[in-house]
Amino acid sequence: LNYNNLAWLLYNHQYYAEWYDMIQEKHNYKDSNLPPEYSFALIASVFNNHDVAQITKEFRNIVRQKPEDSKSHLNLGLILEIRGNIKEAISEYKKALKIDPKLSLVNYRLGQIYRNMGKNRKAIYHLQKAQLLYAKSNKPYGFWRSKQLISLLENDSRLEDLIEFNSARLLKTDFLEDRQKLSKNEINELVSPAITCITSYPQSDGKTRLKLLPVNMMENMMGCRAGINLTGDGYILTNAHNVSESDRVAVTFKNGQRFLGQVLDRGSYLDLALIKLDQASNLPKVTWASRKLEENRNSDSELNLVDSDVVYAVGFRPNEPWQIRQSKILKMSIMGLYKRPKISSFITPKGFVTFGYSGGPLINSYGQVIGITFSKSRKTGEGRHLSVNTVKEFIDRIILTERIRRDFNEKYN
Repeated sequence: LNYNNLAWLLYNHQYYAEWYDMIQEKHNYKDSNLPPEYSFALIASVFNNHDVAQITKEFRNIVRQKPEDSKSHLNLGLILEIRGNIKEAISEYKKALKIDPKLSLVNYRLGQIYRNMGKNRKAIYHLQKAQLLYAKSNKPYGFWRSKQLISLLENDSRLEDLIEFNSARLLKTDFLEDRQKLSKNEINELVSPAITCITSYPQSDGKTRLKLLPVNMMENMMGCRAGINLTGDGYILTNAHNVSESDRVAVTFKNGQRFLGQVLDRGSYLDLALIKLDQASNLPKVTWASRKLEENRNSDSELNLVDSDVVYAVGFRPNEPWQIRQSKILKMSIMGLYKRPKISSFITPKGFVTFGYSGGPLINSYGQVIGITFSKSRKTGEGRHLSVNTVKEFIDRIILTERIRRDFNEKYN
């Protein structure tokens, strides 16, 4: 983590809290009136016009004080680019490169700008420079992004065509406006076939060898942990704590189908995991809720996915598999600093969430999944359910970033 990642922060500010805390700890300015100059933008509470104007003014002052400092020109260029002053941003980026030609981020930003301007030759030149510098400095995400943009320019294709999968491909969605309200029993019949019982294999030697036991025996020994099947070929979403450190799991569907699966990705911060079943096809899958028109794009907009606050959950209880419960939404919870949402979740009343429902779906009255159950408050007993937008964040950013890092390390380290 270093100052070069400032651009990533400014364009993806949902991780503001972690960066804020990291910079505070690194520079120890909690009791100081002089925060580090290059991280000045991290202190802004909200990136509105006033904040950006103040940051711009501060960075201009720093450039005047330290005209030979490449990072001063870099940060000023970033802010100018965000403000839409592209011509001056290019000028600052070029000044930064003249001082330090090894600034990968500057080459990457120039590549992006020239791409948007239709100057493909200049864009490819700078992106190739960035790719080489990212590889030398062991920065897999920058390397991958540069490589993808070069492919876009050379092949005249779209970025989404180069990604293995994203939430748009992995999550089947349907507009709430196109659905009819369903009864509790109808929702259970519609959704529960796609909810899975997950059990981990006990290891025979405590290391890597796995001893296969009958699935019904493992279910009795360990109990079912809920999961949500997303696709016909068996991509399953669940909580990370449901699979613990297991790499292989057994998965059972309500109709009796049983599969082995590989735990592909984990996101401990969001407590989510993605499983891929072996040799699966034509499996039942859930539908996630969406809206044609989002009247309010604020932090509570996902409440629009719930009608009259009525919600349902499917999970497992001892000797009572695939049980459905009915409750209501109390509120939305946004966990973040200075209104920068990191995790959005639905809050349900005490007693709604019990052991065996974690990893299962939260469902609206139209039979659409609006979230995934992941915990309950020890203090109040209220249930917490990660919202569909948070699930998309896990798929689109966290999984992608982890896979990029993993592949990069395999090839270059």
